Amino acid sequence: MKDMPFDVKKRFWKGIFRTVKDKIEFEGIGMHTGEEARVIIHPDESGEIRFLKNGVYIKADVDNVVDVFRGTSLHSEGERIDTVEHLMAVLFAAGINSAVIEFVRGEEFPIFDGSARVMAEAIDNVGIEEFIAEKVEGEGYFLTPLSVEDESKRVKATYVPSPGFEVSFLLDYRGTPIGIQTFKFNLTWQNFKRDIAPARTFGFEKELGFLKKKGLIKGASLDNAILVKEDGIVVKDSLRWENEFVRHKILDFLGDISLAGVKLDGKWLLERSGHKYNVALAKKVKWLAKRCVRRMNFEEIKELLPHRYPFLLVDRVLDFEEGKKIVTLKNVTGNEAFFTGHFPHRAVMPGVLIVEALAQSAGVLVLKSFNLKNITPFFAAIDKVRFKKPVKPGDTLIMEVELLMKKARICKVKGTAYVNAEVVTEGEFTFSLLADEFKKLQVCN
Repeated sequence: MKDMPFDVKKRFWKGIFRTVKDKIEFEGIGMHTGEEARVIIHPDESGEIRFLKNGVYIKADVDNVVDVFRGTSLHSEGERIDTVEHLMAVLFAAGINSAVIEFVRGEEFPIFDGSARVMAEAIDNVGIEEFIAEKVEGEGYFLTPLSVEDESKRVKATYVPSPGFEVSFLLDYRGTPIGIQTFKFNLTWQNFKRDIAPARTFGFEKELGFLKKKGLIKGASLDNAILVKEDGIVVKDSLRWENEFVRHKILDFLGDISLAGVKLDGKWLLERSGHKYNVALAKKVKWLAKRCVRRMNFEEIKELLPHRYPFLLVDRVLDFEEGKKIVTLKNVTGNEAFFTGHFPHRAVMPGVLIVEALAQSAGVLVLKSFNLKNITPFFAAIDKVRFKKPVKPGDTLIMEVELLMKKARICKVKGTAYVNAEVVTEGEFTFSLLADEFKKLQVCN
């Protein structure tokens, strides 16, 4: 198969999907169960990656993740499948976003030699075909960074919007033969097959007893894993690269992040990350993807709202559902006028301005939904407002407003503001729709 650089808009926004041309069958033992498994990948035109076990479909979705300890497991309707990350990484890198993966026997995907090379070669052998589906997933890029952090373990996993798809990983096992390793990887199919797919899984000798007591690694051997001892590395044949360990971590990451259900242009900056944090970041990606569907730019917003600099606090509309909800974005920069006088020693966006930004978002929702002209929304009531986290320069506010009630001259909404997919402010707001310059009030029908 020829190299396929990412064209996210083509594949996801216009509804072009990719599946395998013919079925692919795999057999082998599971790393943790030690049981033989037989798995078949079937061509499919549903527009989704789905696993099939005992008649139950399990969507490859981050919301179905049930376990992230030494592998990623999915669960639905009482059925569970384990260690899906290597296969999901291969499908993700190949741009395959529609397939049925049937577990004929076993519940854990085969480990093979501990890498993804066998699966990548199998996909090349059968080939890929594209088809048109009605389903539309989104535009494939965001305007805001996302991150997951665990300061106690010095873990950080970050997404930064940027052209291309680049993964940078810092692996830190100082005090062991692995040491500190880094690798930067630009994702294309050819790069993946050459630089990532052959990287094998690994484990530490000092953890073997602990893992066996937990009922894991029943299928582990030097045929499918690299063993790291205190005084050296035990490996069948030889290491494929000196930094094979960090490359394998990127393989795991690609499989985990694929469960967000979208491909994104951007840079992924990973420090000491693992399945737990990869999946947490994937959940944030999915959260934001749901809110980035139909857009409105700054000039279109100015046509609806009377506000102007420095008091227009909505930069872009990410999603709009007529008469129901709106999702907007505000980039909070250090150049905002209010930072010069509001806690200049510790820049924090005033809470009342976050409320105002939510209210302006509500104004766009109502004015556009009901095609109101010469109308200005004015606050009538503010209820149940909670400020949960400060908003600082460099943050990106994502605001979600839902219309709760509308009458002739009154509308009530619920608004929630997020930074990094975490709630910073929420509340309910009522406002009156007043005619400009005493013109006749236009009524919400």
